[in-house]
Amino acid sequence: MQLPSMKLISTVLVTATLALPATVTAQVPTIREELSLSSVRQPRMNPMGGTIAYTVRTPNWETDGWTSQLFFVGADGESRAVTNESHGFSGGGGWTPDGGWYAFRSSDNGSAVLRLISRDGTDERTVPLPSGVRQYQFSPDGSTIAFTRSDQVSDRAQRERELFGQFNVKGESFQRVHLWTVPFEDEGQAVRLTAGEFSVGSFAWSPDGSRIAFSHAPTPLSNDSYYSDVSVVDVADKRITILVDQIGTDRNPIWSPNGEWILFTSTMDREVTNLPADLVTISAEGGELHLVTDEFETEPRAVAWNEAGVWFTAYEGVERFLYRVDSNSGEIVRVSDSPLLMAAVSMTADGSALAFTAGTSSSFREVYRSSTARFVPEKLTDMTAQVNGWSLGTREVVSWPSTDGLTIEGILHKPSDFREGERYPLLVVVHGGPRAVSTPELRLTSAAYPISQWLNRGALVLQPNYRGSVGYGGDFRARHHRDLGSGDATDVLRGVDYLIDQGLVDPARVGVMGWSYGGFISAFLTATSDRFAAISVGAGIADWRTHYAWEPANITTRVFSFGATPWENDEVYRVASPVTYIGNASTPTLIQHVDGDPIVTVLSAYELWQGLLDNDVTVRFVEYPGRGHFVSGLRQRHGALWHNLEWFGRYIWGDEVESIRRYDPIGQTMAG
Repeated sequence: MQLPSMKLISTVLVTATLALPATVTAQVPTIREELSLSSVRQPRMNPMGGTIAYTVRTPNWETDGWTSQLFFVGADGESRAVTNESHGFSGGGGWTPDGGWYAFRSSDNGSAVLRLISRDGTDERTVPLPSGVRQYQFSPDGSTIAFTRSDQVSDRAQRERELFGQFNVKGESFQRVHLWTVPFEDEGQAVRLTAGEFSVGSFAWSPDGSRIAFSHAPTPLSNDSYYSDVSVVDVADKRITILVDQIGTDRNPIWSPNGEWILFTSTMDREVTNLPADLVTISAEGGELHLVTDEFETEPRAVAWNEAGVWFTAYEGVERFLYRVDSNSGEIVRVSDSPLLMAAVSMTADGSALAFTAGTSSSFREVYRSSTARFVPEKLTDMTAQVNGWSLGTREVVSWPSTDGLTIEGILHKPSDFREGERYPLLVVVHGGPRAVSTPELRLTSAAYPISQWLNRGALVLQPNYRGSVGYGGDFRARHHRDLGSGDATDVLRGVDYLIDQGLVDPARVGVMGWSYGGFISAFLTATSDRFAAISVGAGIADWRTHYAWEPANITTRVFSFGATPWENDEVYRVASPVTYIGNASTPTLIQHVDGDPIVTVLSAYELWQGLLDNDVTVRFVEYPGRGHFVSGLRQRHGALWHNLEWFGRYIWGDEVESIRRYDPIGQTMAG
């Protein structure tokens, strides 16, 4: 069942306004009310059809976190909760191959178990799991579980830790991950399938259960993940056949229905690339590679391979659709329609039906189902009902030319009571990545930025998809290379100019902000532009040389961004670094950073803060305790949103702190 190279026969880039008119009401939510909303995720279609499982995630202010509950919805469309606090459900899991049970990891008196709930939700049981399980997957007949786990620490390393305490040798202190199997339910010992100088990533059982395809990299370290290959192991004799051994990234194997072919995601022979990867097939016995999506512009993500063909999702600009590649002709058809922005997708074993989550410009993500023969989505949840009566504003797609003629798109949020001919304050929220994209899907906040609060204060909000964003093809992604700051920050500035020229924006009341790479662009604008009344930098990069030395996956900085190390070409790093121009800074700047950020060192925040202080620029540095790249916990996120509300309230609207408290009454919510 080899798939020929794909022929693109259906592609429509949506450029028109996607927003639907929102109901204008007097109810304006507080930040805490927005953070208290529940959301749906992880739809899992029963492989035999009928029942769909999904997760509802709900904030819990008492624990400063979130709780998850598993729901089943049947043919009647009625949802019912099948877990409670005693089940220890935290999301994830999936159906057994026969569709009879839903299984998820939990614990029982401190021991790891698989907890299973019957399809009708009336019965449950637990099965012990081996220690250290990372990923797991049932064999097609349900008799065996394949799983990955990290190797044990060597005896020598263990003795050293006992003698010297905990320490980490950079580039050496890691344990490789390998593949194991264990009988399901029947008592039996776990059997190791792989060993050696490689680390297993994703894996998949063959349809007959005799083999497992898996991706593997030299080590589990971030940089090595870009040098992954695909192999197959025979479950009975543990014989490994290397299928793909090329210089690029090969991962996420999926078997054809007849077990003769394997589909995977590949950058082909490009060593490390910022260009979109392709879907590729190869015989399960090895041989020639066959490109499936060589004519597809953006980033395909495989969903399934069944008798109807290969199914994948991909962006077209700011929308995300489902596609099918015909097994015989190789033609590609876009299955789903606007205005759904599809996210997670799950299908029946035969590909006749699917479940998915999707949002629109006027609704949150909901769970849907549809047949695949005729795509007619049926909405199964109504999470958007939580905000009935709220003033939510509208969202539409706008575009403008950058200085080099490149067309840039963005999402423009408008207040519900928007009036033509009036000039508004503008808050620009820049996404991270840069391999990401802003979409018109209804969201009240973005990272640490309270978008709906500003809409209800009478501002416009722009989310630009600057060069390097996903969804616009390889050429657009490649424009990021060696154009950091000068290119992407200019794309943002030209978007501001465009809205000013359109008569929409008051040029004296414009602010910009972003987290991660969006924080870098904001920091670059702090150091190089006097266009803004205020700026907020979240986990931003101040000096690319410092960032290169710190970032665990710094191969992306070296290859995607600059094409060299700082030691090979210091100049290209210097001209892209905000600290190079810090003497020109004048804009009041808020800096936000998690002190244990593993992606962008907090030293970047200190460099920017000290540089602004030394140049007499108004600056405030808020450091959050934690070990993540983003703020964690409900209270900390509330604080990060509040700090931006206060900062821009002061410099865009001239507010004092107490007037902001009256607008968003945190004193009452904190007491509550």
